[in-house]
Amino acid sequence: MTTPPTPPTTAAPKTPPTPDDYRIDLAVTEKQCFGTAGCSVTVRPELAVAGIDASVWDEDVSVTFEVSGDESGPVVQTYNVDPDGKYYPDDVHLSTANTAVVSTAKVTAVG
Repeated sequence: MTTPPTPPTTAAPKTPPTPDDYRIDLAVTEKQCFGTAGCSVTVRPELAVAGIDASVWDEDVSVTFEVSGDESGPVVQTYNVDPDGKYYPDDVHLSTANTAVVSTAKVTAVG
């Protein structure tokens, strides 16, 4: 009696990451305030994987994010993230309207 051949297994398709899969935290690296004239602030965006197992994605990913708090409007940047999760952040320089402004960041696109 012969055993029928086992059908080949196929890997589940990899789902591309979405903006919800990442989080951006801001580390303030410099801050100088000028009384009621506002502040000059430098922040370093720190990318964190929030919702996926990063090891399942085997291609570079572009992560675009928006930093709020600048008196001229949001600052937009994009990081290229390699499959090992490495990226090379650029500092973001902001001018805030007053000392009470707290900068935040949100991932807006992943591609």
